[in-house]
Amino acid sequence: MDFSPDGTVLATSALDGVMKFWCTKTWQMQGEPMKGNVFCIRYSPSGELLAIATTKNIQIYNPGTRKRVASFKAHIKRNLSLAWTPDGTRLLSGGIDPTIREWDSLTWQQVGLPWTGHTLDVSAIAIHPDGTLVASAGDNHVRLWRLSDRRNIGIFEPSSPLCSAITFSVDGRHILSGDQDKISEWEIPKGAHTKIPPITTAYHACATGDLSTAEELLTQEIHTDANDYTSYAHRSFVMARKHNWDHALEDAIKASYIYSS
Repeated sequence: MDFSPDGTVLATSALDGVMKFWCTKTWQMQGEPMKGNVFCIRYSPSGELLAIATTKNIQIYNPGTRKRVASFKAHIKRNLSLAWTPDGTRLLSGGIDPTIREWDSLTWQQVGLPWTGHTLDVSAIAIHPDGTLVASAGDNHVRLWRLSDRRNIGIFEPSSPLCSAITFSVDGRHILSGDQDKISEWEIPKGAHTKIPPITTAYHACATGDLSTAEELLTQEIHTDANDYTSYAHRSFVMARKHNWDHALEDAIKASYIYSS
């Protein structure tokens, strides 16, 4: 289940394969239920998109119109868990494979290679409030990752092996996991935090009109990974906003070439 960002709607799913939307003022169901083998529901931070993990694929909906705007094959057999980055530019998914995968919310293409480390189903994912860390639950362990380089920087053992939920505390200092009757809590290790990933900072810089900073950060990202087509695509957008049309076109062509190859 998940609340919409404005708190007015609660989306739920159950073992009967029915997803329902509830008004939090009246607790009456809104509209008709949606059917499907749903394992996880997550609203985007803006509330403009709703991601649904099903047996066969991940589906993206406009929650206002209930129309599907995208769907894609993510994990083998089952897609179990979802989490959005705070800026909404990335969606992380966990599955039965057992991997974590990162998706660009503009193209719905996978970013980088799958995150590996878990040996059984990745049943839950959470992203730190500042967007720098990721916690995941699976194979009777909770793992802590750094989002910028997808590096596993911590492993914790919950009090119960059947961990089905995970989150960060509101102040961002602790990880909490839970199952049917037990909750475990750990303090985030010192030094785990890093600066906000360049792509995230660039997003905020672009949103606030600081296009020069956005360009600089995306260029750094490209120098780090020359085959990261998403950074070229994002920089193309920045250059277009700066009315540097030749550079925007050059980056767009480069992004398309890398993606197609």
